[in-house]
Amino acid sequence: MPQINADILEQFEPMFFDFKGRFVHLIGSGGSGKSYHGCLYLLHIMLFCENTHALMIRKYEKDVRKSIWLQCKKIVRRLGLQKYFKFTKNPLSIECTATNSLATAVGCDDIENLKSISEVNFALIDEADLIKDEDFDIIVGRVRSLFADIRQVVLCYNPPVRQHWIPQRYFQGGKIMPEFNEPYYFRQDFTNPFTNEVEQLESMAIRTHYRDNEFMDAETAGYYQTLKETNYEMWVSLNEAKWGDNAIGIIFNKKYYDEQQAPSGITGVIYCDPNIGIKEQADTTAIAKVGFDWNTETFYLTDAFCERVSDSTVTLDRVLDMYDDYFDVIGFDGRYTQEGMWTNIIRNSKYDSRLSPRVEYKKYSIDECAKTVQVLYNSGKIKFPVGFSKTKMGELFLEQMYRFKGKRWTKRGQKDDAPDALIGAIVLAVEKKRARIPSIQLRIKN
Repeated sequence: MPQINADILEQFEPMFFDFKGRFVHLIGSGGSGKSYHGCLYLLHIMLFCENTHALMIRKYEKDVRKSIWLQCKKIVRRLGLQKYFKFTKNPLSIECTATNSLATAVGCDDIENLKSISEVNFALIDEADLIKDEDFDIIVGRVRSLFADIRQVVLCYNPPVRQHWIPQRYFQGGKIMPEFNEPYYFRQDFTNPFTNEVEQLESMAIRTHYRDNEFMDAETAGYYQTLKETNYEMWVSLNEAKWGDNAIGIIFNKKYYDEQQAPSGITGVIYCDPNIGIKEQADTTAIAKVGFDWNTETFYLTDAFCERVSDSTVTLDRVLDMYDDYFDVIGFDGRYTQEGMWTNIIRNSKYDSRLSPRVEYKKYSIDECAKTVQVLYNSGKIKFPVGFSKTKMGELFLEQMYRFKGKRWTKRGQKDDAPDALIGAIVLAVEKKRARIPSIQLRIKN
């Protein structure tokens, strides 16, 4: 059987040779080698553990091909292991004929399909911080095969904020951060349902940094260092490999969320960030109806829409459902040729007389505007409808809002249409003199 030891950096050796427990966390800065060694370890398991059925997992299945699958293919080619592995594009998979082992691509965008896959004993999750905890639990529940010698889940990720479910669940809410290049072992108690006895799940974490990766290039390392001045939260994660904090770099902190009934008679605007798509990963269409109370200098989200839309007339209908004499200015995000598309839709619609000339197309710099909106939100000057967080629409709207870090730092696949619509509506309201930016003192909750 071939050897792959020569390609393993010393800091990752405990994963390959010393640990057979349930969970492995590969935590690291950008360029630390964690994703590479996760792929190398997958091939190692397939070579030395007969009858392995592994899962290659990303948030979206389509991303597996250009990440885990392609990285494994490059490793196999460089190490001259082609006769042991077969790579298939449709369905996306890796097969090790010598040990009857198979790796299957899976995305959390089709979690129901995952439930149909059986006899799994290993899972590699790349960018694990992007998946939901409930999806992770489903993944772990599938890794239960008795036909292989190991049952293990490997998570690769840059450190998220300490409020994220990973540090909350495994690292005492972010109070613990393993030392660099030192394996950190920990256990979780569970009750064995067959014996009713308390047992322990063994886990290990390896934290690494790009400075210890001899294959890291200086230019990329230098870029990570410059992030301290432009994006502090990303610098903490990619350069320092530390847990971040929700109060830094995230626009809408959940603790400042407040629901309140809007006063009657307030005026305002409607802002729409329109997108057309039907696939799970497609952007959503988001609409925000925002009014302003001049007495209290407070913005009120009075209605909202956030959903994937495949028909442009549905979007137009939703906008017009919100339209009235008090909210008579409508703004559309005009990016990416949408201005011309929506001009034609409105011109050809039966509602043309109602909309003209109040429709405007805007190309706001959301990141710049978000700084002001964040101060308003943190100061309690943005209110939401009573019960909004308990509605299905509200949950989706707020999920995007809480995850929003700014347009420049939104990862591919993350949806930011709801915060775009809310920020756009507030800016449009001020621009059209339907509101003003109040004089405020920042209110910090303990």
